[in-house]
Formats: sequence, structure tokens, C-alpha cells
Amino acid sequence: MRKALLLAVALSLLYAHTSTTAMGEKKVAPARTDKVTYAELVKDHPALEEMVDENGFNDLSGEEQWELITMVDKYYFFQQEGEYYAGESPSQSMMYLRRAKSLKKEIEARFGHVIKE
Repeated sequence: MRKALLLAVALSLLYAHTSTTAMGEKKVAPARTDKVTYAELVKDHPALEEMVDENGFNDLSGEEQWELITMVDKYYFFQQEGEYYAGESPSQSMMYLRRAKSLKKEIEARFGHVIKE
């Protein structure tokens, strides 16, 4: 009786559990390709205004624009986290700042023609 009850509970948990595929972990979201303007994005992405030239940005294709936005947002996040952890955990701060530096090099290599000096 006890084994049957345990088996029933285990099967009900297994049946009720949402699979990782259903949660979207196994699927990659399609890249955005719609073209946007610099003025629209600066409100939501303040780091973009600091790093990217408006005319160059508007000349990019939609896919390139979204790749650049993603990279700049990640760079900004790593930079902020590196500064935040500078006093508490120097090793963690260094890790974030290295990632930011690496990402900035990648941005400059790929989108150097639209980066502000």
C-alpha cells in the first residue's frame, strides 16, 4: 500500500512538472530584425547615448542595431557590477571589469565605425 502511494505521488509530480522545453530553456529566441531609431532607444538604454554615434547607429541594419544594443547593455551591466563590488569583493569586481573590457573590445572590433571617440 505504501509503495503504491509513493509511486502515485511520484508519478503525479512527474506529470505536473513543466518540462524545460516548455519553459523555453531549450529554444533560442529569434533575433530581432526590426529597425529602430536612436532617439527611441536612448530613453531605455542610457549607455547607448554615451557610446554610440546617432548617425552611424541609424545607418545600421535592424539586426545589427539589436546586436549592438545587446552588447552595449551587457557592457554597461558588467561595468556597473564591477564598480559596485570594488569595495566588497575585489576578485569579483575584477571578474566583472575584465568581462566589460573584453566586451568593449568586441564592440569596437565589430561596430567601431559607430562608436563615439
